[in-house]
Amino acid sequence: RYHIEKNEYLHRKLAISEAHSSIKNQINYVKDQFSRLVKTNVFKSTFQIWFKDSIGTINGFRMGWLPEMNITCDEINFGFGQCVLLLNSMARKIGIDFEKYRMVSFGNESYIEELSVKCTKKLILYMPHTLKYTPNKEFDKGLVAFLACKNLLSKKLMRMDNSIIFPYIIESDRLLDQHNKSAYSIRTVNNTQEQWTRALKFMLSNLKWGIAFVSSYYYNECDIRKDI
Repeated sequence: RYHIEKNEYLHRKLAISEAHSSIKNQINYVKDQFSRLVKTNVFKSTFQIWFKDSIGTINGFRMGWLPEMNITCDEINFGFGQCVLLLNSMARKIGIDFEKYRMVSFGNESYIEELSVKCTKKLILYMPHTLKYTPNKEFDKGLVAFLACKNLLSKKLMRMDNSIIFPYIIESDRLLDQHNKSAYSIRTVNNTQEQWTRALKFMLSNLKWGIAFVSSYYYNECDIRKDI
């Protein structure tokens, strides 16, 4: 009988050991999957910003208007829709309020709401659906408001980390290139196609740097939580 009980004990011990090993393997698997998710740069994989020659793109949409390129208003408008979605996403991630503005992502007809006690104004972020570059004052109001929101996010990031420096300084409707000591307006009225396209390229560059900074801060926060 002693041998029978001993065998039963060893059998139960082996079963418990195998179950413990299985649970441990499952825990390690979950940890590995979590680690991979943490290392995945959601912003970079969702919002792809690239530059080719004089023009910038976001998720394949070219931002700008040059005579030698066949770019439609819809392509530019969809690009602005992606920019609104990106800026909104980064703002939520770091917990920033755009104060008197609310950004509304609506595809190729995205816009910004300017909030006040008396009323709410709709500032469009899309060009009129025409076949040629048409300067538009209403569109310009939306562009300037977008830059103001981007500037608020930039300043928030720089307060979080004083080592952060964006490549282009935003002043009202202009983006300043410190290297060449030149400035380019985001407005379409009283502007050339080339200079407007350059301003959009600078805007996209600042957004791309914003992605890097927000992602870096988020990963550091994950590391902190992991160590607690």
